Amino acid sequence: MGQLAGWSALMTPLSVFLHELGHYAAARAFGYPARLKATSVAADLDQAPALIEAAQSFAGPAVTLLITIVAARLYARDRRRLWALALGMAAPHRYLVVTGYVAVLGLLALRGRPFGGTPNFDEYNTAQALGLPIIPVAVAITALLIAYWTWLVLRIPKGSRISCTLAIIVGAGVGMYLWVAFVTPLLAAIQ
Repeated sequence: MGQLAGWSALMTPLSVFLHELGHYAAARAFGYPARLKATSVAADLDQAPALIEAAQSFAGPAVTLLITIVAARLYARDRRRLWALALGMAAPHRYLVVTGYVAVLGLLALRGRPFGGTPNFDEYNTAQALGLPIIPVAVAITALLIAYWTWLVLRIPKGSRISCTLAIIVGAGVGMYLWVAFVTPLLAAIQ
């Protein structure tokens, strides 16, 4: 399980970087100035058409989705590829923001209170730019995430599903800590 946690600790920051690189590449492809940061991309899209804003916002999640699908397929073909299992389970962790948003909206609805903030996450920004209602989009993403993780966990041999999943969660947590504690300040210092 240590090897799986290690792979997860390595693959989580890699997936974050590639996600942000997707945003950066989309902004640059449309001719807008962008600056790649460790946990975000600064792009000046104030005058951009809504479709370009949507494409730039969706580019990161699209990269994450592509990574997730490729990793899951590679693991499903050869279960000795622990790095693919770690990447396939850790990469979509960022969709938990959407799941958290759905949970907060649900709790507030149960209490009869409206949501008073303005969210700032990729799927929300994409939906806003396209004029789509965020709640059905967020619920669909949450349902797909749960279905995907269930599908992938069921590919893990029966006797080690819990231990493998826990190792990946721990590794992803370590990977995010390393990213925020070490890589983020390093990238900020060199920019």
